[in-house]
Amino acid sequence: MGAWGRDWARLVIPEVRDVELVACVDSDARALALLQDQTRIAKKRCFASLDAALNAFQADAVLNTTTLRQVVDSVD
Repeated sequence: MGAWGRDWARLVIPEVRDVELVACVDSDARALALLQDQTRIAKKRCFASLDAALNAFQADAVLNTTTLRQVVDSVD
């Protein structure tokens, strides 16, 4: 997620009535802890991997806020 993803979770998603944030993913546990401190997102909705999040929750879409390098590395 990083800082950009935290901003989306905190500022953008709550303003869109048709969107429900069901889970958040960041490989950095400190980033997830900061997210939880800055928002009301429960720890049970925070994951270290996309696979774990998708296994726990059904999602219609994924919002990827990582850098292109992170996306390429995750596909390799």
